[in-house]
Amino acid sequence: DGKVIDMVEDYISYKKRLRGPDGWSDNMAKAAPYTLRSFASFVGPNTHPDDVGEFDIQDFLYQPEITSDHTRNSYLNRIKACFNWGFDKGITSNKITYKAQSPQQEIPKFLTKHEILDICEYHIQKNLKNIKAGFTRKNNSSMWMSYAWLLLASTGIRPEQLMNLKVQDVTPVIHVGKNARVKDNQQRTIKHYRWSKDVIDVLTDNEVRSNDRWMNKRDWLFGRHGSQAQRHLQDHFREARRAVLPNKEVSLYNLKDSFAVWYLTNETELSGNQDRRLYELMRILGHSKLSTTQIYLKCIPLATELK
Repeated sequence: DGKVIDMVEDYISYKKRLRGPDGWSDNMAKAAPYTLRSFASFVGPNTHPDDVGEFDIQDFLYQPEITSDHTRNSYLNRIKACFNWGFDKGITSNKITYKAQSPQQEIPKFLTKHEILDICEYHIQKNLKNIKAGFTRKNNSSMWMSYAWLLLASTGIRPEQLMNLKVQDVTPVIHVGKNARVKDNQQRTIKHYRWSKDVIDVLTDNEVRSNDRWMNKRDWLFGRHGSQAQRHLQDHFREARRAVLPNKEVSLYNLKDSFAVWYLTNETELSGNQDRRLYELMRILGHSKLSTTQIYLKCIPLATELK
């Protein structure tokens, strides 16, 4: 009958039947139908697709409950894909060309040195209690995670890159991206900053590695490797952060941001003017555009205040 809801349901059925790169991932198969049905309900399910205008899309995207620019762009892309599919099938003559406003980069969240150390200390003490109580074996504890968090906060690398490091990749400099399929700009070397040299000395110590069940068997830096180890690392960080900083919403990925802010505000350990540091930070973080790195300049006033 030419209703928006009918086109939406036909499109959803079509996408769910597709396999391979043209189909939906498991997450998208849940998220996209919700977005499209919500949009159909918003404009009126009996509305003809040809009658949907840019103002309808704009009003939908800028509802009070949708507060993120990135969420708006995601929703818009799903609506566009549905209408453009309908256009190709002859269901509608309405090909969506509406563009949302460019996302405004949010000021990155970061942790101070003391906050990072407090989170690590909480995790260490919890592990020691579990070992003493017999809940965890000493050679199979999650004590290694505190070292992982310290490395993330002192090198600027991402969790997935960290979990791909091997023992031979971290001396005398850290070689990022050697053991993973990554873009060229993600393969780089990073000097040791902040706590990284001390952490690496511990993790590469023969006695330490021989006393850990997984480090003793494998040449991965932490003995653990892959997405499952990364999820555990993230879950434990979330738990420790909530216990230590219940009112501060930060994630494991914000440790990279914490390093970036430290790098731009540390005057005693690093040399060079701010412009030079900014370009070096861009290289360390693996950014392809300087504008991406410049967002950290907005954090400097707050970081200086918290020192």
